[in-house]
Amino acid sequence: MSDSMPKYVTVIKSITYDTQEILNSLTAQGHESPDFDDVVGMVEEFAKDDFSCGWGHEADIKDLIFQTSDGDEL
Repeated sequence: MSDSMPKYVTVIKSITYDTQEILNSLTAQGHESPDFDDVVGMVEEFAKDDFSCGWGHEADIKDLIFQTSDGDEL
């Protein structure tokens, strides 16, 4: 392998979810006091859909990294 050739190439797909919009949606759906756990649960459901292939194969979210806007991992 050449010295200028990297050992790995990483490709990242990133989707950002608006927590306020999710809170509004949960409230509109009848959740009286949605909390952070409710938001994360909704984000996990969105991520399953958004990262799935569209042919019926569901993404395994355990392989995804969830971070806050500050870069903190959840």
